[in-house]
Amino acid sequence: MNGKKILYSFLILVMGLIFLLPASAQMVEIDNPIEWDNFTDLAYAIIKFIFNIALAVVPIMFIIAGLFFITAAGDPEKIKKAKDMVLWTIIGFMVILMATGIIQAIQEIFEE
Repeated sequence: MNGKKILYSFLILVMGLIFLLPASAQMVEIDNPIEWDNFTDLAYAIIKFIFNIALAVVPIMFIIAGLFFITAAGDPEKIKKAKDMVLWTIIGFMVILMATGIIQAIQEIFEE
């Protein structure tokens, strides 16, 4: 029975805070902690960051895939693994390249 009293007291406290929250929110001014003012600019910054990382990772993945080809010694499983590595590296890089266009398409859909 004591647990129910604690639960009811907690719920009353939460409900009271919910009603007081809008009044207290008007008193506080919070500065923008990030340098972008809207979601589009933030998305472009994230994509640019990911693109810069991809520019470093993609050649490394091609080198690793090439090493897999060289060390395969005719093993079909290792050759398939190297081919898959090249394929998925290209697909991933293409998705990163298309990301800017995807954001613009989504932005045009929501603006109308």
